[in-house]
Amino acid sequence: MNRLIVLLLASCLSVASQAQTLASFETDFEVAKPQVDYKFCTVSRGPVGATSGSSAAQVAFQTKPTDYPFFTATLPAVEDLSDNGLVGLDVTNTGPQTETFYFQVYDENGKKLESFFSIRAGETRSCAFILSDLSSASAYGLRGLPAVHDGFYLIKPTFPVGFLKNRITKIGIYVKKPVNPIFFSVDNIRATPSFTWTSVFTGGVDRFGQRTWGGVPGKVATNADLVARLIQEASALDAAPAFADRTARGSWATGPTLPNSSGYFRTVKYNGKWYFLDPAGKLFWSTGLDTIDSLDLPTPTQGREYMFQWLPQPADPEYPFLTTQVNGSPTTCFDFIAANILRKYGDTEATWIPHQLKRMSAWGFNTVGSFSWLSMWQRPNLPYVICLNTDSSAKFFSVTGATRQMPDVFDATWPTKLEAKIQEYVTFRNVNTDPNLIGYFTDNELPFTAFADEFAMVRSVLAKSSTSLAAKEYFVARMQKRYDTIDQLNTAWGTAFTSWDDLKLAKTVTSVTAGFQADARFLIRAFAQKYYSTWRTAIRKYDANHLYLGSKCNQNFTMDMVDVMQQYCDVLSFTCYAPQLTAKYAVLSGSDRPLIAKFDTLIKFDKPIMLSEYDNSAVDRNNFAAASVDATVDTQALRAIANESMLRSCLANKLFVGAHFFKLYDDPVFGNTFQGLNNNMGICDVTDTPYPEMVEMFMRVHKDIYNR
Repeated sequence: MNRLIVLLLASCLSVASQAQTLASFETDFEVAKPQVDYKFCTVSRGPVGATSGSSAAQVAFQTKPTDYPFFTATLPAVEDLSDNGLVGLDVTNTGPQTETFYFQVYDENGKKLESFFSIRAGETRSCAFILSDLSSASAYGLRGLPAVHDGFYLIKPTFPVGFLKNRITKIGIYVKKPVNPIFFSVDNIRATPSFTWTSVFTGGVDRFGQRTWGGVPGKVATNADLVARLIQEASALDAAPAFADRTARGSWATGPTLPNSSGYFRTVKYNGKWYFLDPAGKLFWSTGLDTIDSLDLPTPTQGREYMFQWLPQPADPEYPFLTTQVNGSPTTCFDFIAANILRKYGDTEATWIPHQLKRMSAWGFNTVGSFSWLSMWQRPNLPYVICLNTDSSAKFFSVTGATRQMPDVFDATWPTKLEAKIQEYVTFRNVNTDPNLIGYFTDNELPFTAFADEFAMVRSVLAKSSTSLAAKEYFVARMQKRYDTIDQLNTAWGTAFTSWDDLKLAKTVTSVTAGFQADARFLIRAFAQKYYSTWRTAIRKYDANHLYLGSKCNQNFTMDMVDVMQQYCDVLSFTCYAPQLTAKYAVLSGSDRPLIAKFDTLIKFDKPIMLSEYDNSAVDRNNFAAASVDATVDTQALRAIANESMLRSCLANKLFVGAHFFKLYDDPVFGNTFQGLNNNMGICDVTDTPYPEMVEMFMRVHKDIYNR
């Protein structure tokens, strides 16, 4: 960590020598009106938070639950920043808790760039708007662009029409309706030279898949480094103490033995808390690791060859990992993780798998999670789960605001698309009689709703014609049963359809009336009922022994959807990428997030819940993109804290029977073949090197899984 701080400071000092200083608050004159403007606050000058010179502006916002305290610095002259890359400032949170600040840059006509950032108590953060390369991440084949550049945490603004980058006059900060006083300092308002991401990314990944810029610590330099790390880690794993009070399967050894005549995993409520019940009748809390696979999604190289310092030639042993992947269109890709595993382990089956089993045991994981290599299944005393997917040949439709597509569950052929994968596992793997199989998830994060619109799925169905989508035909038919005439529907929805046949055509429906919302909820329930009932029937047809674990809904669930799911599923399953489920465990945030707090409402169903995916990312090592606003922190140390917070909040919740961490390996630095994902998601980086902060955390917290 110290080395990282030194590198970041060195980067900041290098940038400072090139930056154009716009304000630095070195005199009393600079913190007095009219050089600064402010409301509902006091402003002075002092040394706290000074990053350029010896003083900074010291700002104290008053408690104003109905107002917006602000601080604005007027630049000494109108600045032409049209040739600059970034404009930013340093902010130090001198208060006692995390705060969210809104950052503004004004032109002479009052048009402004605006966005927000959060800063923990005691932290100094350099934040900047991007002025030059405004290309989208997708232009480079990535899900996310760097979160940090030239020492700044980056904010990509939306430019208002007519904003004048060559006539910048003011830079300011405000907060929304503070319920407590907020204290912070501001210093070193500056602009940096123009840049392009193409220049940053050129040769940006080395032969081991590691980022080449930004001073990443602990990088692998040679194949011998990989082998040496394997030897060192293997020795540590062999010396790791066994977890106390565990059965060979990872169940609670000294806990009660309860009746379970089925011989397979079941759920049970004990002392007011839900658990899995293993085949021997012992209580089991599932802590799993997802995507344990030596062949992760590779990174596209075709058309992006300039980004890589090295790619294999036909004579190289890594050449078999240069493949053609089909994701829309055939694309040449290279799997750096698989190449590093070959260099490090040699024979994957003989050496890599045993090492992963040792890792799981030493780190305290007792379940092989979703998307893992089939060779990790059916190991002695090692529980696992299976994620079944609707066959890709089924009919799907897009949902506005969602990245995944939805199967047309009302299509007559849809049930047959479910059975093929179940039959494959039952026929060729005999999983239906395996006592270590906990159960089945189906599909993954289907968009019954979207984050921006609870009714996005319904609107997306209505936007199709009934001849192209069976769900549209079904929706119209159900509305005809609810309304005697199309005029009655128009009155309820505020629409102007001329007939039922008119509604069957592709229609854009933007209605927000109470009548439309009630009908949309009804249609979501009908869709969910068809989905879950059909999957349950298909699973039970081929496997009557194992649990149906739900569909891994994302955290944007609705109670209508969950109410249907709980009628057909043995366990409710959700994914959640955030530091905690509710405010009680909010160790990194200053206030609760209402979206996440919805998990508290599930108590009404009194149904066991599995957190099928969770993770929080950091941007201080190999991967540079922020996974999301809620789930990204600055360092691996903070990442370990955030993930501990999430895991402990699940353990403390009496409904949860398990939590599965996503995943073993990071995404490739320059994105994978699935949506360009390039986040820090793994316990290990792309060189198969574990993050020590994460390993220490899991080994410590997993000791407590039966101390609920």
